[in-house]
Amino acid sequence: MSHTSLPDAATIQALRSQALTKAWQLDPCADINIDGVLLLRRHCQLPAAALQQLEAMADRILPAARAALFAGEHVNRSENQPALHMALRAREPARYLHQQQATEVTATRQRMLHWADCLHQGHTPAGQHIRAIVHIGIGGSDLSPRLLQQALGLHTTSTPEIHYLSAPATDWPTLQQRLDPASTQVVVASKSLSTTETLHNWQLVRDWQQQMVPEIVVTAATDKALAMGVDAQHMLPIWPWVGGRYSFASAVSLSAAAAIGAAQFEALLAGAEAMDEHFLQQPMQRNLPVQLALLDFWNHCIRRFPARGVFTYHPALRLLSNWLQQLEMESNGKSVSNDGQALASPSGPLLFGGDGIQAQHAIFQLLHQGERDWPLQLIGVMPEPDNASMQMLFAQLLGQLQAFSAGSDYDGKASNPLSYIRGQRPVSALLLPQLDAYTIGGLLAGHEHKTFTLGTMIGCNPFDQWGVEAGKLASKLISAALQGDNHSELPPATVALLHWLKQQ
Repeated sequence: MSHTSLPDAATIQALRSQALTKAWQLDPCADINIDGVLLLRRHCQLPAAALQQLEAMADRILPAARAALFAGEHVNRSENQPALHMALRAREPARYLHQQQATEVTATRQRMLHWADCLHQGHTPAGQHIRAIVHIGIGGSDLSPRLLQQALGLHTTSTPEIHYLSAPATDWPTLQQRLDPASTQVVVASKSLSTTETLHNWQLVRDWQQQMVPEIVVTAATDKALAMGVDAQHMLPIWPWVGGRYSFASAVSLSAAAAIGAAQFEALLAGAEAMDEHFLQQPMQRNLPVQLALLDFWNHCIRRFPARGVFTYHPALRLLSNWLQQLEMESNGKSVSNDGQALASPSGPLLFGGDGIQAQHAIFQLLHQGERDWPLQLIGVMPEPDNASMQMLFAQLLGQLQAFSAGSDYDGKASNPLSYIRGQRPVSALLLPQLDAYTIGGLLAGHEHKTFTLGTMIGCNPFDQWGVEAGKLASKLISAALQGDNHSELPPATVALLHWLKQQ
């Protein structure tokens, strides 16, 4: 993604000129139905002429980058890796991989689904009774299975309870009193098997369980796992070309697959693969990931909003904003291009959000009446006519969409200045046709491709995360220093702080 593939300065200037006029008009034609997913943009303050320019820009920039991604080229240049998470949900992984690795992917998927179905029925493949699963991981190894379980899981008397340990498990002493080590399946998900929090939690659980049930480890560091005493038959591999935040379709999601069952997980994979095909084949005007990325490019790179909000209106989607935070900010939170030069446009925006029902009784006050505008997206599910609760949630979403766009003076009547809501906030909505595994697979894969599209247009590498690695390294050095090791690799300011803390 070199500078020659970036948006040209003349186009950017023309778009910014349109943004500065602020001649926003209600544009019902901006609403679009893409394969049953409704993207409501009539209130997002994106003029039709500007959208056409953005689509033409994407048509110039994206096809070559997208082709390189799907062809397995080393698009993650700083780590000299391809980014082939699409192979994990492909019915024929050989489309992306050489035959030996494609065979490994298929075999891993089959083993993972077999484990998932056994655990879903309350036992291991060896027949040990399982009442609970403890899933240990962090980042994408935690957020993805949590999200999938919340979105699709249905606990029954035969399905094990699933508990997640991510941050240092201060609640572990309480949790372990509720669990029986002889009927608890431990799943450790860590690509590198070097993350401090994961190793700490794993050791706590190991000391308690004494491997009365053989643990399952999902990792790319299989040699390291063997050295740690993990049976090779209880390892599920992932590969260097799968980023943690792009790993929802991998064996990292074993615990979620155990909650929803193998058939549901396969439907999830099918939905994700269908979105891969959609992103690859559809023109820019009908391409959902591209349209979502262009809206972000307009708000962030043209209008220069530093943040955006994503709020969900369905209990099954409460963790979507958390998942998106990692996906988008870890991917596009950069300041230099693939060539090491300063980016000409801002990188990915700060993303905030959460459950819409809770948020509208809290932070929506500032969003409605604060002096600043923040681009917002509301995500919901089209309700069934006989489901009163979902109808109410849908009405809440549409009510907030109206209040953000039209305010309290839409009928021209005078208002009390203290209760006046001016409206005219940039807001859009994304409405799913239904909530099922196929749709969720498409939703997550679509946002992966949206993130890649935005990174391509900005000019950064959406597949590395050196800032995350820097924080991990600093924490390890400080942890060693707190335990009495030397301070030679720490900067003077940190050494001085540690010395001061010891005096307190």
